[in-house]
Amino acid sequence: MTDDEKELLKVTAEATLKPLGNLLERLFGGAVDQLGGEWEDRLRARRFLRRAKVYAKLKRQLDDAGIDPQEIPEKIWVPALQAASLEDDESLQDKWASLLAHAGDPRATSTRSDMFPKVLANLTAREAKILDLYFDVAARRVPEGAGSRDPHLISTLSSIDATMIGSVLEVRGFAWSDDTEKEKALGRFITEGLIHLQRKFNDSGATALAKKISTSEKLPTHLTSDMRRLFNEYYSLTLFGVHFVMACRPPIQSPGSAQ
Repeated sequence: MTDDEKELLKVTAEATLKPLGNLLERLFGGAVDQLGGEWEDRLRARRFLRRAKVYAKLKRQLDDAGIDPQEIPEKIWVPALQAASLEDDESLQDKWASLLAHAGDPRATSTRSDMFPKVLANLTAREAKILDLYFDVAARRVPEGAGSRDPHLISTLSSIDATMIGSVLEVRGFAWSDDTEKEKALGRFITEGLIHLQRKFNDSGATALAKKISTSEKLPTHLTSDMRRLFNEYYSLTLFGVHFVMACRPPIQSPGSAQ
C-alpha cells in the first residue's frame, strides 16, 4: 500500500467513525482518535495483565505439584493464552492455568488435548462450575480404594436421571437462574461432547402400556405420555468430559516430588 493510499484510508476511516465517537467511547471505553493508538495500547495492556495473572497461577500450580515442565505444543498454548487474555473471571483464569499446567506436565497423557482450549473458551464461569459439581457427584460414587481418579470409572458412575439432574446439583449449592439456563448449559455440554443423553428401556413402563392396550376394547388414541414411559433418560459424563474436567483442575503432586 502506497503512502497516498494509507492517507486516503486514514481520512476515510476518520470520516466514517467520527459520527460514532460517543457511542464507541461508551461501548469500548475509548474515543475515536484512540482507535489506532492509545486505545490499542490500552487493550494490549489489559490482555498482558490478564496473561500475567494466568502465568502466576500456572507457576504456583507447577510448583505445588512439584512438576518439572516440558514444552507445551503451540496448538495448545496459543489458543489457550489468546482466550485467557480476554478472561477476567478468576475461576476461569484458574482453569486456564490448570489446563496449561497439565499440558506442560511430562506425566500427563489423557489430560493433554488440543481440543480442551476450544471447549473451555466456549464455557461461561457458571457452566464450568456446573460441570465441576457434576464431576464431583460422580467421583464421590467411586468406592474407596477403587481409584478415585480413574476416568473410566468416574464416567461409568456419572449416570443421573434426566429429570433429577437439576435437583442433584441444587443440593450441592448451585442455584439455577431459570430453566432456560439449565437447558442451555446441558445443551452446550452435549454439543461440546462433555456429556451425553442415554435412553434406557423401562420394563415397568412397557408393562403398563401393554396392560392398558390389552384391557381396552380399542386402541387408545392418546398414548404420548405412555410412550414416554417406555424409556428413561439419563445424562452421563463422557470419557472426554471427565478428562476435560481433570485437565481444568490443578495437577496433583507426584509421589516423588514431596517438598
